[in-house]
Amino acid sequence: MQLNLSKISGLLQNFAVQNGWAVVEVVQVPVSGDPGGRTTQTPEVITSNEPLDSANLPPKLEPEEKKVSAPAVNEMPAPAPGQVFENGALTREGVIALTNGQRQDYLGAGFSLIENRQLDIAAANKVKDMFSRQYFEHMSPIGNNASYFVGETGYKYIIIGENLALGNYENDADLVKAWMDSPGHRENILKPGYKEIGVAVGFGMFKGKKTWLAVQEFGTPKSACPKISGELSAAIDAGKKTMDQFSARQKLLLEKINGEKTLAATLESDLKDLIAARGLQAAIKAKSEELNIAISAVNSLVREYNAQIAGIKDTYEAYKSNISQYNQQVNAYNACADKLE
Repeated sequence: MQLNLSKISGLLQNFAVQNGWAVVEVVQVPVSGDPGGRTTQTPEVITSNEPLDSANLPPKLEPEEKKVSAPAVNEMPAPAPGQVFENGALTREGVIALTNGQRQDYLGAGFSLIENRQLDIAAANKVKDMFSRQYFEHMSPIGNNASYFVGETGYKYIIIGENLALGNYENDADLVKAWMDSPGHRENILKPGYKEIGVAVGFGMFKGKKTWLAVQEFGTPKSACPKISGELSAAIDAGKKTMDQFSARQKLLLEKINGEKTLAATLESDLKDLIAARGLQAAIKAKSEELNIAISAVNSLVREYNAQIAGIKDTYEAYKSNISQYNQQVNAYNACADKLE
């Protein structure tokens, strides 16, 4: 008796995992014309709308790098000759007041700099370091620049700038005039984007001579631009870690699915050979049962695969939403920072 086994032929032909992620449902149908009433499982593939994968989303943006403006020290004109004042010749308060006077004259009202205690400390530490190490440069002999001295105080900034002076200046006005006469230092003093200032002056021995050292630290705090949520950033990092771990598990599961699929394909081929050779009914029945067991294993793994996808869906959607919100914040911050230049 010849059996009609058309439902078995090509059984696994359409089973595939597309785009890395698939939703698969299976049904059982009777083998047409089979008096034994055997059934064979037919997979039906439905591809999901998009992969649940962190690599499928835009990358998490980062704020632009901090900007430092430091004119070359050798642009500083030599101080005018005059009496050396060991006490009171230069003052922090006077330098700040005269600097703001220049900004008001050239930029107009509303551009005065606010004195910041952290920037004052950074400037004082710079003066102390230059006397201690006997150098007059924006970069110290051990590689510390304005970013280091300002950063050490905990001041969080978008942009900073630094002016240095060395010499026996007669008074605060003499010092500020010298800076204004130097293009690079003048640019720092009149930069509209700066919001705050710190100043320090000191008198001491420098390379065998008594002289003054003065430092201006200009800054714009991060609070001047739209906030970037640290909590949102942390949530994105945690979400990415979860998604990457999920992807690794899914990759292993897909390998198992493909292994079982290969076995089922081999069994199907063996079954077709038996049928073509008019093998014993018992052998055909046994091979058909083996095939159904293999397909059941595939379907069981696929159901596990789909259950994991369903379980991670909310995490993925939150991860995607967080990246979108965070990148909007970063773009707003960077746009604000660009305007300060």
